[in-house]
Amino acid sequence: MKYLITGIPRSGTTLCCHILNQQNNIVALHEPINPSQLNLNSSNVVKVVSQKYNDFQQALYQGTEFEHGDNAGLEIDNPVGLSVVKGKREVIAKRGKIKVPKYIGKDIQLFIKQNALFTAFLSELSEHFNVTCIVRNPVDVLLSWWTVNLPVSKGSLPAGENNDASLKQVLSSQKDELQRQLIIYQWFARQFVAANSTIIRYEDIIKTNGQALFNAANVVQTKPLSLEAKTRVYSDDIILKLKHQQNAIMQMDCFGLYSQDEIVQSIEAILA
Repeated sequence: MKYLITGIPRSGTTLCCHILNQQNNIVALHEPINPSQLNLNSSNVVKVVSQKYNDFQQALYQGTEFEHGDNAGLEIDNPVGLSVVKGKREVIAKRGKIKVPKYIGKDIQLFIKQNALFTAFLSELSEHFNVTCIVRNPVDVLLSWWTVNLPVSKGSLPAGENNDASLKQVLSSQKDELQRQLIIYQWFARQFVAANSTIIRYEDIIKTNGQALFNAANVVQTKPLSLEAKTRVYSDDIILKLKHQQNAIMQMDCFGLYSQDEIVQSIEAILA
């Protein structure tokens, strides 16, 4: 079985990789595929991703170098650091080559995580891979998007737009930043639901100390974990932005992933 992970950006997909990498003979790679180097379509995506998967697996078995979304190795649990520049937290993950000799010759279960790329072709990939999709309450996702230096902070999703013409078209027609962000969130949610994918909420992963992730992926947890959601403190500007935008956020369609009551409760908790 070949395992893929996707999810809404800033929903905990990198944390899921970190959780999986704590287990015996499970390896989870953080965005090892560079979408800008590929010319994918619905006809070739399964073949290309399968070949990439096999290449990464072989590199792990042989202890040879391979590309990874963070050149520091497999230990990454958050691609964004705590340092703030011009009001936004900076990305600390740097793409580069790594090798992991400890897996030479071992029988491993390999997970590959790519958010927008895998989501753009989710219906095709779901037929050939075990795909797990991670979601998070839109309030927490948007607050993160507003405070990190990533394309989504400006309402852009390059790997999604480059591989889904309809997403690119609708985003190009919308100038309002928040509306673009809501469109992006809903695009992920719609893709997950339409593909009838296995969907896990970040909140459930934390609440079950990771067990929800292992259950969804149908793999065995070999080491116990203790997880806690990190408490973020937001600036007055971000709180004011949430206050002004709360009506639009409350009215968004989450395709059954989160109820309006859950969204309202999250907003009220921040604004209290």
